Amino acid sequence: MNQPKILIVYGSRYGATADSASRLAHTFRKHDKEVTIVNLEKEKVPMITNYRLVVLGTGIKMDKWNRMAEKFLKLHHNELKKTKFALFVSSGYSRILIHKNDQVTLEKKRKKYITDKIHKYKVDPIAMNVFGGIWDYNKMSSWFRMVMTPFKEELICAGITENPQGTFDTRDFNRIDQWSKDLLQLVDK
Repeated sequence: MNQPKILIVYGSRYGATADSASRLAHTFRKHDKEVTIVNLEKEKVPMITNYRLVVLGTGIKMDKWNRMAEKFLKLHHNELKKTKFALFVSSGYSRILIHKNDQVTLEKKRKKYITDKIHKYKVDPIAMNVFGGIWDYNKMSSWFRMVMTPFKEELICAGITENPQGTFDTRDFNRIDQWSKDLLQLVDK
């Protein structure tokens, strides 16, 4: 395979971030890029300075990053300053806000999920994005399911189909694919 090497690391709760990371990797490989993909919950991170691009993905739950994704950023922020770095967040709530055309709340969430983190760790990503996520009521604790039940109607109103029973996937795969192509152009510069 041709250079540059790309590292995708992610922390995922319900699988949306893992699936999005895999989709990014698939697009990169279709363009003859060598890709390593690492689940931060299960695998060790290779030496990131060996990669031309590092992509970090994190899921959001109750307005918080996946703990392993945050730990990665905390541990590797200095190394990320020496390579091209991109960041994406998986947030199921974003699709509801887009449907409501609630730009104010969308911008607040983007600031909290992305801008505040990059300032905290003093990194400068070449690209950032917020993708949808998965709301899987079957995997939620009973308490969390009770708290999240009112959002089911909002998901349905936003055009999200419940499939399979109890699962709502709010991702826009065309948007993920386009972002991966945009990243390829940035990494090849």
